[in-house]
Amino acid sequence: MMKITIEVSDSEIVRFLSANPAILQKIADSGVEKRRRKKPQSERAKELIWEALSSVDSLPAADIEFMGAQEGISRTTLHRARKSFGCVTSFREGFGADGASHWKIENLES
Repeated sequence: MMKITIEVSDSEIVRFLSANPAILQKIADSGVEKRRRKKPQSERAKELIWEALSSVDSLPAADIEFMGAQEGISRTTLHRARKSFGCVTSFREGFGADGASHWKIENLES
């Protein structure tokens, strides 16, 4: 395998990118995507919980944990994020093997 090195001045790069805005946009978009992916798990967990619960009365905790696993967020991180909200509560619905833990956003109005 042969390596080739090409030296290009900054002004040539600027001229090239100015003439090719699609390439410049692609570079910008990739930077945004990388920053989005590097968001801490705890922040992603809070966003996931809020998005999941804000439009429904409650959801089974297992469903939220499954959504988190699909996003690479651990169960422990999800539970810490739930507790950090203060307004997201956990309750049990049903008994024994038929029962399930649910999460809901408590009414913030007092």
